[in-house]
Formats: sequence, C-alpha cells, structure tokens
Amino acid sequence: PRFATAPSEATGAVPTAFHAAMGQLVAQQLAQVHPAATVALVSPHTSRCTMTPTVAIHLFAALGALLLGPVAIWARRGTRIRPMLHRAAGYAWVTLMLTTAGSALFIRDHVLPNVAGYTFIHLLIPLTFGGLFVAFRYLMQGNTDGHRKAMQAMYWQACVGAGVFTLLPSRYLGKLVWGQWLGWL
Repeated sequence: PRFATAPSEATGAVPTAFHAAMGQLVAQQLAQVHPAATVALVSPHTSRCTMTPTVAIHLFAALGALLLGPVAIWARRGTRIRPMLHRAAGYAWVTLMLTTAGSALFIRDHVLPNVAGYTFIHLLIPLTFGGLFVAFRYLMQGNTDGHRKAMQAMYWQACVGAGVFTLLPSRYLGKLVWGQWLGWL
C-alpha cells in the first residue's frame, strides 16, 4: 500500500516510518488471508488507501469479537451447558470489546459530520464500557439473567449493529469491502 505524506484522515497525524512499516506488515498479513485485498484508508489525494496500526488493531479486535460472541452465547444454551468454554470465550470476548472500544478513542473522522473528529458511531465507546460494567455488576450480584441480557444486548448492538453501520458505502470498511475488494463501487 502507498502511504500519504499528508495528514491522515483517521488520526490527523503524518504517518511515520514506524506507521509505514506496521501498515505494510498488516497489509502483507491481510493479503495472505484475502489475496485481492488492499489495506485501505481512503485519502482524498489518492484512490488507494492505507491502514494505520490503530485502525488495524480496531478492525481485527472488532472482527474477533463479532466471531467469538456466538461461541460465548452458545456455550450457555441448550441442554448441555459448558461453563469452562463460556467463561473462556466470555473473557476473550470482553478483552476484544475493550480493545475495540479503547482503540476507537484514537480513530477520528474529519470527513463525516463530527465533533472534534468523533462521529455518531463513537457513541458506542461509552455504551460499551458502561454495558460491560453493568453486565459484570449483575454477575457479581448473582443476577445471571441480567448478565445474560446485558451481554447479549451488547453483542447485538455493539458488534452486529455497528458492523452493519460500518459497511455503509460512505464508511471506511464499506469502501474497502464494496469498492476495493469486490469492485462494486
């Protein structure tokens, strides 16, 4: 991928040599998984895109949480309950959600309507931290029903809902998937 010398839209900073090296490493890893993929953050100066390490961390943590959430939910369903699998998948999912929300604090978009670079989707950051707090408070109080409802709501809202929103053609991931990977835009 090419790296712009102009300030990045996502961070407002000029990518350093470290950012360039990390971006190239992420691009190589992604290209192994999906050969047609070009790692991207659309720049007004070029049709090609670059991905900062912060965006890469955010993207991979969010995708991991999206895929791991059903495992944690499934482990407590049905006639055969798997508490060890539920706990392991749950802790991993919480770690991925904290990573996703934490990294989102450093991702800014000055193109879409925003306040200091934070767009509407950034409202999920405090909702994620608050939802995790409430879910674990329920668990500490022995309210497993409240814990289950809080975690499932957070999965559907912060993982699935946000995932659908980010696939809109005007968003970064939408441009990457629909434009560069599939060539539909």
